[in-house]
Amino acid sequence: FAKCIACGLTFTIGTEYFPVSHLTDSDFLHKGAIYIILYGWISITILRFKYYFAWKLSICSIQSSGIGYSKEKNKFNRIDSVNVTQVETSLHIKDKIGYWNMCVQEWLRKTVYNRSPFKSKGASQLYVFMVSAFWHGYYPGYYLSFFFWFLQVYVQGLIFKFTKHEHSGLKKVFRKTGPVGRFLVAMIANIVFSSSAMFFVVLDGSIGINILMKKFAAPQILLLIGLVIFSLPIGKRKYSKT
Repeated sequence: FAKCIACGLTFTIGTEYFPVSHLTDSDFLHKGAIYIILYGWISITILRFKYYFAWKLSICSIQSSGIGYSKEKNKFNRIDSVNVTQVETSLHIKDKIGYWNMCVQEWLRKTVYNRSPFKSKGASQLYVFMVSAFWHGYYPGYYLSFFFWFLQVYVQGLIFKFTKHEHSGLKKVFRKTGPVGRFLVAMIANIVFSSSAMFFVVLDGSIGINILMKKFAAPQILLLIGLVIFSLPIGKRKYSKT
């Protein structure tokens, strides 16, 4: 219940200073690219706490009824809807999505992903994202957001696959950076994630494209660069036996 109240207060106070409604204001598009990216990141991060509050409140009612009690662990953790810490601090967007609306994520995995008509993992992931976009509605903003979220999942998957080897130079560099490196990677992941969420908020396709162009599509171009670099067969021969 304390987490529920904290999330509610964070959204209530934060949205007074960074309302997402500003994203659709005419003067917003006259701002610089850095302002647009940073404001979008902050305002949408605050917006997420509205959903955290609602989900935590619903879990409070479930736990108070005793449905979520686990006799084996002697904890009320059988049912949960969101893990705020994981969503906000995870390095991989796949983990962020996995801990967001967890019951729906499980439903999508079992009923859509596992029954996907595509053999490719990437195609199946895109299929799930598009089904989720269709479930939300017909606004172009939904499809833009879910497509770019899929792209981030796919690209980060390539990066994590490349760095899973102990001899990976990139992994060695990341380890040397310590907490600072982890913080920066989490920050970049959050900014790109929130940048894609801007389309979800504004809904209108033309406004979304205008915002995209005003920020020079920087987060999305970053994803495309990552896609090109880590799609190349770099290191495959070197790590083929590991």
